Amino acid sequence: MKKGAIITIVIVLILIILAGMGVFAYYFINEVNARNAFVNVINNLTEENMNDEVVSEGNYGVVEKMLKEDFKTYIESQNKLKENYKKIEELKPLSIDVLKNDGPEFSNTKSSINAVKEENLNLQNTLKDIVSEESVNNKITENNLDEKFAELYKSVQSEMKIKDGVDSIVSSDEKFATFLDAITKVLDYLTEKKDIWFIEDDTLKSTDKTFIEEYNNLVSNTNVEF
Repeated sequence: MKKGAIITIVIVLILIILAGMGVFAYYFINEVNARNAFVNVINNLTEENMNDEVVSEGNYGVVEKMLKEDFKTYIESQNKLKENYKKIEELKPLSIDVLKNDGPEFSNTKSSINAVKEENLNLQNTLKDIVSEESVNNKITENNLDEKFAELYKSVQSEMKIKDGVDSIVSSDEKFATFLDAITKVLDYLTEKKDIWFIEDDTLKSTDKTFIEEYNNLVSNTNVEF
């Protein structure tokens, strides 16, 4: 083979290598930029700036969308639970006004309590579903994530402490449900014994000492921290 031909081949090989390196550098830079954009969005995600806009590109954008949906569901469910706590607080189910105006059957009060309990239980299940292994794997499958991005989704969701938040909220709401059950027991007892109590001077009264003792005991059971 002539010397000129060898030089030509070498030059062609060098150009091919350089072209390959250029392509690699292009994709590497794009990958770094995409990941940096993803990390920046997730690190700055708060309730105040929560939105559905996807900034990241490619599969980073898919994972960003999944995490934003998780975060939105988490925040909205948490806020709805807080609203329901407020409803019961404003209802004041054991107040003299309720005893006078809704007793002795307490139909409206019990209905309100049961509605809150049912909705809170549904919200608990919604929160648990965000972080359950089955749900996480289903979302990964539905979004066609490969192993790399599946692990990214799982690890970032863990870093966002969503599961810790869910566990804490569910635990608190379970205590709140215990509180509501205790209130319902008081109201049920008042309904059962409706013939032996009355309201006088904005105070519940009865000539039956045993009734008063049991009533006070049931009321004391409503002192539940949540």
